Amino acid sequence: MAATGLLNAQPHQEEEAPSKPEGKAACDPNEEVRSGSNPEPEPAPAYDPAYVDRAAAPGAGVNTYTRLAEILLSGERSPADDPNDASSSPEPEPSYTLSGSKPAYDRNDSSPVSDLTHGGEDTPDDSEQEPEATPDEEAPSTGVSNPDPGPAPGSNDVPTHPKPKPKLSPAYNDAYTEHVVAATGPNANARLAEIMPSLVRHLHAFVREVNLTAPEWELAVDFINEAGKMSDSKRNETTLVHGILGLESLVDEITSLQNPTASTPSAILGPFYRPSAPILPLGSSIVSPSSSPAYDSALTHFSGRVLDTRGDPVPDALLDVWHSAPNGLYEQQDPSQPDYNLRGRFLTDTDGRFELYCLRPTAYPIPDDGPAGRLLALLDRHPWRPSHIHLKISAEGYAPLTTQVFDAECKYLIDDAVFAVKSDLVARFAPREGDPKARWTLEYDFVLSEA
Repeated sequence: MAATGLLNAQPHQEEEAPSKPEGKAACDPNEEVRSGSNPEPEPAPAYDPAYVDRAAAPGAGVNTYTRLAEILLSGERSPADDPNDASSSPEPEPSYTLSGSKPAYDRNDSSPVSDLTHGGEDTPDDSEQEPEATPDEEAPSTGVSNPDPGPAPGSNDVPTHPKPKPKLSPAYNDAYTEHVVAATGPNANARLAEIMPSLVRHLHAFVREVNLTAPEWELAVDFINEAGKMSDSKRNETTLVHGILGLESLVDEITSLQNPTASTPSAILGPFYRPSAPILPLGSSIVSPSSSPAYDSALTHFSGRVLDTRGDPVPDALLDVWHSAPNGLYEQQDPSQPDYNLRGRFLTDTDGRFELYCLRPTAYPIPDDGPAGRLLALLDRHPWRPSHIHLKISAEGYAPLTTQVFDAECKYLIDDAVFAVKSDLVARFAPREGDPKARWTLEYDFVLSEA
């Protein structure tokens, strides 16, 4: 299937971000902010319907691909969905019709068809079938007195008339969906048996609601296949697609609610995590030597403690730290960077303390060389992620934590392309004095919950 049309349309070109003068912060608070001044971010919780509205909304520009916007907004809530709105009343169900064509299906049409596609005008109506002959009427001449006598006892003759075809539910009928759900066997995996009925029903409802066409379905399959082919041990394009749809942050939030303790909030892993980064002594730098002034102006001393929910230190906790370079690229995206640049693992001391040198992170656009970037462009959405540092923290006897720390002065905090910012993860970088190895300092304590 050739991936043409919908997801290969000419993408809307985002305006190029202005280059930052040397020595300025990665996200300068004096720069113009997309949404006005830079308040403390208060993103809607990922399980709140308002979060879904944010993730579904395309950009406000005129270049949004109309059909794609229609599909993505298919589940948008209406006043009739609000049980607290007494004035609301259900709207009549719309007829999903492409311009200049008749509806591909009618949900109120329960007439049977001979296959799993809509029969249209060729499907006979039961009311138009010829009535059965009465005893007083002469049966058509078939060579026998009874047109359907069945084989005579002891005879090897087979009736010559064809057997009637079974009446299958049309694909647009709810009975068809339940037929698919019921196909699950009694020995199915328990968790799959629990979640697949809901997945099938929601997928079928989505396809019906947007009147998805066969060419659009083929494009979606190609889109998924392309994302999978681009994914490897250094980059996960499929995760990136989930991120821009808000799905990864939603799953992260739901998972965190299963452990409602005073631990540090989690955040998404992202597509550029690499395992097996080198384990370095405390106080080491994850920054490979560079002559770039952008590196020099962003050098940061990062320190803090890892604690349990009682405030006691957690010794020998393993911190896996990584972030992008000043050019906005992770090392596996940039051949000019050394292997595992800006990545490292550190063990806390007996007091739960850690310290390392890194860079003050830089805001960057997510890659536009794959399906995720093209989808953002077609939706007229900006691709920018706020400046952040990734961490994975683990310790024996404690639940592992995957999180991010965001720069409080970055203008994209309230407009993250993957909806991952949480207020408790925002921290301020302060100027560092008396340390020739760093221009900035960041202090942040992490709290782990008991396993």
